[in-house]
Amino acid sequence: MQTAPVALLRFAFALPVLLLCAFAAGAGCGHPEPAQGIAHLDPRLADGRSSAEVLAQARRELERWEAGATGIDGWTSTAPGALERMVGLAPLSCNALELRLRASAAGTVTLHWRRKDGGESAASQAAWPAAHSLRREFAESSQVQTIVFDLALHPRWNGAIDALRLEFGPESAPQPALEAIALVERGWPAAPLRGADLVPLELDARRAWPAAFGQELVARCTVPPRGRLCLDTATLPALRGVVERVHFEVELNSGDGQWTRIGLRKIFPREKPGEALWRPWTIDLAPWSGTAVELRLRARDASPQAGASDPAANAAGTAGARVLWGAPIVLGEPDAELLPNLVLVTLGSTRADHLGERTPYLLELGRGGIECARAYASSDETQAAHRAILGGPNTANPSVPALAEHLRARGYFTVAAISESELASSGCEAGFDVVVEPTALAPTDGSSTVFRTRQLFDLWNQEQGARPFFLWLQIADPREPHAPPAEYARGWSERWKAPRPEMGEAEQMRWAYAVEVSHADALVENLASHLAELRWLGRTGWVITADHGTWLREGEGMEELARVPLIMNLPGGPKGERIENAVSGEDIAPTLCAWLGIDEESGKGIDLLQLLEGGKVAPRELWFETSDGKRVEVGK
Repeated sequence: MQTAPVALLRFAFALPVLLLCAFAAGAGCGHPEPAQGIAHLDPRLADGRSSAEVLAQARRELERWEAGATGIDGWTSTAPGALERMVGLAPLSCNALELRLRASAAGTVTLHWRRKDGGESAASQAAWPAAHSLRREFAESSQVQTIVFDLALHPRWNGAIDALRLEFGPESAPQPALEAIALVERGWPAAPLRGADLVPLELDARRAWPAAFGQELVARCTVPPRGRLCLDTATLPALRGVVERVHFEVELNSGDGQWTRIGLRKIFPREKPGEALWRPWTIDLAPWSGTAVELRLRARDASPQAGASDPAANAAGTAGARVLWGAPIVLGEPDAELLPNLVLVTLGSTRADHLGERTPYLLELGRGGIECARAYASSDETQAAHRAILGGPNTANPSVPALAEHLRARGYFTVAAISESELASSGCEAGFDVVVEPTALAPTDGSSTVFRTRQLFDLWNQEQGARPFFLWLQIADPREPHAPPAEYARGWSERWKAPRPEMGEAEQMRWAYAVEVSHADALVENLASHLAELRWLGRTGWVITADHGTWLREGEGMEELARVPLIMNLPGGPKGERIENAVSGEDIAPTLCAWLGIDEESGKGIDLLQLLEGGKVAPRELWFETSDGKRVEVGK
């Protein structure tokens, strides 16, 4: 045991946090208050209203078709359940289609479109490209319901459309009675896009504030010593390939009524579409240290022809959202000893007994840190298990903040990189600035999730690399179906026992599962190697666990389903330690908060480092809930 050294090391990390980042009183409930020297900005219109709410109220109808004696006037029925129409839409003039219908049965409807910008071949145009589509569900109802296809954030929508097609799913029988179709320009989607103000754009969802061209957003703060403004900028997809130049401007007023431009970013969506995606930006505020300031954010169409051809385009509030301002925060002088980065890895359906010589990197992390011999998941449902790991509201304390919310209040850049879409809007996203959403292959191969996380950090490092980050990396493997990547499986077979023809189905499945666990180990090592390239690895703490275990047809005991790995490797923390007590995924958030000196009163979970320091922990019961409603005590 390392009782005294552990306590001293943990206090050494917590001391600068406590002195420089102390929480305001009452931060233990509700959303935690930002620490001293950190200001999370909430840019608003000059009258205090939310730009998203104001824009959501804007709606301009461009064209409308009503039901006639033989169907919707102007639309042609080309097949059972399908309608088509040739249209001529000018760029940026349309960003939504609305259907009014009555449905005697629930069903689905898909909108397809063809662009007239030459972006597809004639063959692909004839086939209605799958990438140019949106699917919506409708309910059974005798009342008229409006189905809205919000297209503004679709990566393949640019408003310059040649033809549209509506296709009702085969389950939509009998087909609904259409009353009207309308093309409209909406200022902003009225319905929430994601939880926690997250806006999905391309394959990232970010905490963001929309604005029209010329619309000014204002935020106020007192600049901390050597302060800097960190934020992201992006344009909506429809601008790419259409608008020649966009200027993002940041101005500052220190109370004398004079506005000074402190930042100007020029991007060229038509010439360089990649520049229009999310890009981090840091602006120095050090000359105003200690001063209460107003910051004004504004973007405008700076194309040479914009002013002459469309003078209203840059008038505030005259059009829909065109740009996004992402996660603005003002940070003070970095600590002399930088706060550690944190990476929380949750593996899918991974059993504790499958970590060993075939998972060498995870084995190394455990031996160099803390291994929990008997760790248990709280549920066999992915969402419920992750909510327990990430902390947040629970029946014991419905107002407790999630782990990411605590860390974000300390100035951490919080990133969730997930492989399963069901976690994107499940409550697990609370407190994250960015959610890297899954690609099509991510649920069966986490390589794309790791690759896109590396890309994100490469870009972010150019502007904000000194800021600590918290990454939750969710790798779905080795969840069923067990189909490891073929190339990795071939290499794995050369070293370990390969499948033999005489193997039975169950043995083949266990072999594939073992390969997937090994592949997940390789993905973690791949990310770690990239952090080493960025010179971040030395100050990065790791927590490795799983949402739950699995059965592999060798008996259906609860231990195989509920017991999971739990490894913690923390900079300056315990080395070569092993916790024999039965512990839970619910203990992760309290342990990390205690390690960083954060007062976290969750009502669930304990600080696991207390067990290494000789602290007394009251006896407790650990429960595992199954998807069929059973509640089983584990860890006895």
